Amino acid sequence: MGVCVATALFAFSLYLSDKVISQGDILTLIVALSVFVQIVAFHIADLYKLDVIRDLKYQVNRVWVAWTFVFVVLLVLGFVTKSSAQISRGWIILWYASGLLSFTMLRLVLHLFLARCAQKGLFRRDVVVIGGGDLAREVIRDLTQQGPELHLVGFFDDRQTRVPEEIEGCPKLGNIDNVLDYARDSQPDLIVVAIPMQDGRRLNEILQKLWILPIDIRLSSLVTSIRFSPEVYSHVGNVPLLNVFKNPISDWDYVMKTMEDRLVALLGLTVALPFMAIIALLIKLDSPGPVFFRQKRRGFNNHFFSIYKFRTLHHDCTDWDAAKLVSRDDPRTTRVGKFLRRTNLDELPQLLNVLTGDMSIVGPRPHATLAKADGHLYHELVDSYFARHRVKPGITGWAQVNGWRGETDTVEKIERRIEFDLYFIDHWSIWFDLKIIVMTPFSLLRTRNSY
Repeated sequence: MGVCVATALFAFSLYLSDKVISQGDILTLIVALSVFVQIVAFHIADLYKLDVIRDLKYQVNRVWVAWTFVFVVLLVLGFVTKSSAQISRGWIILWYASGLLSFTMLRLVLHLFLARCAQKGLFRRDVVVIGGGDLAREVIRDLTQQGPELHLVGFFDDRQTRVPEEIEGCPKLGNIDNVLDYARDSQPDLIVVAIPMQDGRRLNEILQKLWILPIDIRLSSLVTSIRFSPEVYSHVGNVPLLNVFKNPISDWDYVMKTMEDRLVALLGLTVALPFMAIIALLIKLDSPGPVFFRQKRRGFNNHFFSIYKFRTLHHDCTDWDAAKLVSRDDPRTTRVGKFLRRTNLDELPQLLNVLTGDMSIVGPRPHATLAKADGHLYHELVDSYFARHRVKPGITGWAQVNGWRGETDTVEKIERRIEFDLYFIDHWSIWFDLKIIVMTPFSLLRTRNSY
């Protein structure tokens, strides 16, 4: 965006005249439109992806095509609106040429910078292999030859015999039942499953365990001799792998969502602080006890964090683990608490959780550890329950704006909520987040399930 505007101004300065100055409004509109088209074109060309930026020849070719596309759009619009005659051709040509050169130089600088970062190990990927048989040996051998950017941490295998404690310098880290705990503690970047396709039952059991992790899970292409379409494959160095499960939010997506969370949380706190002060005063006047309520809940990657809320129950009735859900006309709820829960204003302190990085503005709502539906813990009722922890929990979410908020006392309610949560994770984008944020105030008007 900056290059687009800067080169437009540079070309403008060389063709400065009274006529051009008098057309400042239309030129401003053209530059603004070009910025929008450029961002869209570069996004479509994947020019914001780290892997593309690191491939100089590939990205330069795409930059040239995308930048040319911007001017094709501008020329077509100028022809359709019959405004092209009012614009200096010299300005357009110089703008295009200087932009092409500037984007190329910028991409070269980025490429050199990232190459230097790679040499220092900043892009090193930690990889774990599952399997210890002949297939896994071949995969480990291939991965160890991919250079310093890949760190093969170790492998897991259930067999106590016939499997050595080390393969090609890669140590055995434990059996397959240890993978989940290891992945949650160490958070490797990639897990490669090297189990033969003939062992379908074992392979299926392993994938069923792994899919709840916020980690890229790939299958060695050596497990089958079938040639799939190229879109199915990805590569780690020169090693072809089959995509199985993808980390829902990674690379630039993670950066964008983090920026979104911080900006919205800061803006929200700026607006909400006077109201939060009034709420705190009302809570103190209404009943004895602290203003805030803290509770341990599971968040990203199944790790615990302390969630903040305004206290809505009488202090001597506080249920720290939510073993008993709050129901309609619950005598434990204070007068102010009833209003806060009905309007969801008790959730406002969670903006602090967003700023500390424990939560997002948009994501699956975090549940109390002992919360139950129909007498059973949630994960006992829904097999895919822990898959919702592949992203950070949110203040609002897709389930909530679709009416699935409040008490989850029945199996259907928790199943539907998790269904919407998983849909959000599988279809996540910044635009989806913004859509949910816009929908949230309107969904709060429906208070039928809020108590």
